[in-house]
Amino acid sequence: MYEDDQTRPGSLTQLIKPDSFFQTSPMSVGAINYLIEPNGGIHRLSNQFPIVWSQNHPEIAKEFLEFVATVPSFDEATLQAAGVKYSPPKGENIFFYGPPQTFEQVSFSDVLDPENWNTYLKGGEYFKDKIVLIGPTATLSQDLHRTPFSMFSKSMSGVEIHANAIATLLENRSIAEAIPNAAQRGLFVFIGVVGTGFAITRLKKGPVRIGLGIGIAIAWVGISYLCFVHGRLILPTATPVIAIALSSLSYGTIGSIKEHLSKRRLRRTLKRYSSSPIVQEIISQADELQDLLQEREQEILGQKLSGRYQIIKLLG
Repeated sequence: MYEDDQTRPGSLTQLIKPDSFFQTSPMSVGAINYLIEPNGGIHRLSNQFPIVWSQNHPEIAKEFLEFVATVPSFDEATLQAAGVKYSPPKGENIFFYGPPQTFEQVSFSDVLDPENWNTYLKGGEYFKDKIVLIGPTATLSQDLHRTPFSMFSKSMSGVEIHANAIATLLENRSIAEAIPNAAQRGLFVFIGVVGTGFAITRLKKGPVRIGLGIGIAIAWVGISYLCFVHGRLILPTATPVIAIALSSLSYGTIGSIKEHLSKRRLRRTLKRYSSSPIVQEIISQADELQDLLQEREQEILGQKLSGRYQIIKLLG
């Protein structure tokens, strides 16, 4: 593994090899480091660690790649040791096959128990033609990490993350970013969100605005899902979909409020001049305004003229 250590002269990065007890011949060595994403999880293949590390330390990138990053990743070394040929991964992300314990786990106690070894494990035949990884899975080992499935279940052990990575390389199922460049991804999201907002503002009715925004958000999610499932490509989804949904709701709500206030002002104006033949013609052609004449009549009835004569009926 690559280990960073602080010494008196400065920071020291070195490759720590296995204990001499495990250095048998023939021996294959692979680096076990994974990049920790901003959300605290592991998403990318182990071979991305030296690449990203050198990008973050350009002043010593050349020396690091020449003298430190001299071994393949553990996942690549495992397939090489097994004599399995695989295609170079097209993407940089691991295809996780499921939550923790998706890959079968056999405890050391089952292996060391003679009865279980000779029955269930068939004297070792159970492991024939299989890639077997040995590593801790207990919480005490402190080798548990967040993965894309950690939102729905517990963290995954490091050895099972390696199993997912090895299976990803073996079956050529790595996941790639549809837009690798971060700046271009940001521009793509910006254009999508701003374009949707502009289209929403062109509409007048609030419910139509909300419907259009929700429709675009659903379409975005659907396209992202199809790209992920069929093309193993990751499109920016969460941020633009949330932004589109919130903007459509805000625009739609504001539009509905404005529309409601405009209707109230129109009703008050028509109600005030409901005795005018032109206004009455307008009211007669709109079903939602039919009650204005009755409201105006109710307001007039009971009033007194010059304090003496009370209006009890409108004749026209």
